[in-house]
Amino acid sequence: LAEKARRAGEKAVERAAGDNDSLISEVRSQLEKIAEEVSELLGGVDREALGPYETSLRGRASERLNDFQKALDGGDLGEALSMAHRLAQAANALAKDLELSATMFGGRGGEVADAAAQARQAAARAQDLRDAAQGAVPDIAGSLTERERHQLGKQAERQGKAQQATHQLARRLREQVGGVPVSDDAAEQLESTERPMGRAKRALEEGNPLEANKQQEAAADQLRRLREHLESQRQNPVGGGGKERSKGARANERVEIPSGRSKADELAWRRRVLDAMNGTPPEGYRQAVDDYYERLLR
Repeated sequence: LAEKARRAGEKAVERAAGDNDSLISEVRSQLEKIAEEVSELLGGVDREALGPYETSLRGRASERLNDFQKALDGGDLGEALSMAHRLAQAANALAKDLELSATMFGGRGGEVADAAAQARQAAARAQDLRDAAQGAVPDIAGSLTERERHQLGKQAERQGKAQQATHQLARRLREQVGGVPVSDDAAEQLESTERPMGRAKRALEEGNPLEANKQQEAAADQLRRLREHLESQRQNPVGGGGKERSKGARANERVEIPSGRSKADELAWRRRVLDAMNGTPPEGYRQAVDDYYERLLR
């Protein structure tokens, strides 16, 4: 899905941009100029007037500005717009906090008020950068062909089914038998994967394949980490033979450890696991999920 969305987005961007290479170059130069002005304004905020929190806000704004410049250099206007938006938020938060501090604590010679005024200028210019970046992003949705729109709609349906399957699997893993869930950790990781899946579905429905691709890759990365975690558990089960047993006459004696579950609970728990195995896991993760359930039943 992610690869199909990426290809559709790149084709739409090419059509939206057309042969306006000179216009693209002009827009990029404008963005670079505004970014440089924001950098100078942020650099002009008096560090001596900043407290720990304001210092962290200023650092965050500078980081987002660097991220914006990297994305712009790489030709990723979508990512550049995202970073410009976060830069504007951080710069505005810095200005607001300094303005509040200036009202309550003027500081020696009014340096806090001066820093607040400087930060407000930086915030205003950061908003200009965000607006300019927004205008530079091609109208991808308007450049899609009817066939591409239809394909994105189909992909949105598949994405929705994958999200639903992930949700159902997470819910089953949270079901408790005898007061013990099947696996809270795996369920939590699956639930966190639902969020980028949902954003990808909305982006596909709105005709934004590049954003969909970004969210699909984020979801795939989380699922990949979960699969690696499950495979690691399978290869190195807890309580395996890695620990040296103590020697002595009682070393091989069988000891019954109370489980806190009755026989009925154990049977019910196994039945829940078997029922969950009948569900449909996210595409490409059938083997890892099956292995995980098999370990639970051992």
